[in-house]
Amino acid sequence: MVIVQINTEELYNELRCSLFRDILKALKQQGIKLTVLHGYAEFPKKIGSDIDCTVCESDLKRIPNALYMVPNAKIIQCIQHESMAFYYIIGRYNNNYPPVFIQFDVSADYRRNGIVLLSSEELNTNKNKFKGLFWIPSIELEFAYYITKKILKGTITNEHMVYLNNLFIKQPNECKQILRRFFSKDNAFMISNAIETKDWFYIINQIKTLRKNIIMSVTITSPGASLFYWIKEFLRYIRRVRFSTGAMICFLGTDGSGKTTVLNQVEKDLAPAFRRTKKFHLFPWSEINNEGNNPVQDPHAKPPWNKVISIAKLIIWWIKYTFGHIINIFPLLVCSTLVLFDRYYQDILVDQKRYRYGGPLWIAGEVAKVIARPDIFLLLDAPPEVLQSRKQEISFEETIRQREKYLGLINHLSNGHIIDASKDIDTVVADAETVILDYMARRTTLRLGISL
Repeated sequence: MVIVQINTEELYNELRCSLFRDILKALKQQGIKLTVLHGYAEFPKKIGSDIDCTVCESDLKRIPNALYMVPNAKIIQCIQHESMAFYYIIGRYNNNYPPVFIQFDVSADYRRNGIVLLSSEELNTNKNKFKGLFWIPSIELEFAYYITKKILKGTITNEHMVYLNNLFIKQPNECKQILRRFFSKDNAFMISNAIETKDWFYIINQIKTLRKNIIMSVTITSPGASLFYWIKEFLRYIRRVRFSTGAMICFLGTDGSGKTTVLNQVEKDLAPAFRRTKKFHLFPWSEINNEGNNPVQDPHAKPPWNKVISIAKLIIWWIKYTFGHIINIFPLLVCSTLVLFDRYYQDILVDQKRYRYGGPLWIAGEVAKVIARPDIFLLLDAPPEVLQSRKQEISFEETIRQREKYLGLINHLSNGHIIDASKDIDTVVADAETVILDYMARRTTLRLGISL
């Protein structure tokens, strides 16, 4: 495989735009009319990180099957963050380029905290066609969506101010009128005045009060919304816990296989497919910082512990892995985190000397059965000559022995995959990313119940 490096932001954006155009075609073929809510001015030449859009309520359930039909692309993630709002991540890879992603946030109603600020009917009726590609809301609805969203999030930057001002000056009367729908008469006037004079001090200084104003104004018109919201939120949270959207990936391999280099590049390339990323070394508590961990120069320098101490060490390891997963790793997975491990418990089954384990190997094997397993084990494998040419921290004979042990281990793991680490680094990274993204796509497709 020849990997073409993306050296410019323009090329990366071009690939994303191409993917987005294919998404639009797939939706159009299914008769789904998409309304992009904001940030579309430079489409299709440039698109932002997230695409916020809406469809009719009847089309919301048809979105997954339509996205599944996008050529040379897969649904990597589907995260439900409101009762009628889904955050899709569509990925395209295996085409001689590093993976590219579209973050596609689609909803019916515009809801916050369970209350409907703008209905699906309203958003998808008062709209205009944009460059023949998709629909956009009327100016005042886009203005209402954008300003309420930023105030509810509690952050308004200079970029947001410019965007809102540009909308306001296009239709000031309509924007003033819709402000009175979400704010008291006095607050609506002060907001209008702040935008017209470009003096945002009042809005920034009173943003918490304005947030309460929005919630109260809509809650009064829909008094039962909050109760239904929290019931649905509870059920949604249960589903998120039961079906976490993160992924836990473990890299194994002898010294010289390139684990650290590959892991770091995978983290960088796949970050857009997750909410966040975290790296760990061996244990669930040992987070790797940006500088990385100090490499061990002589992993076999110290003698092994006796049997009693070694078995006690296994018990301590079991405690570390079990409670580390419950307290640290599992919450990250629920929050859509890509968790990457450089080495894991199974390392002790291959290299007892590194961990000074002098107890029976079968006991260590039994402990492995009751430790939380990653979603994927990736073994970076290469001929001993290649591994030794990169690092000489262990002898050539030990490299041969460890390689055979790793291959035997990975072949007995149902979620184990072997990556040829003797290839150039770009190909190794691409192969590892393909395994991870294929797993994510299969899992998401299964959960969505897409008819293949």
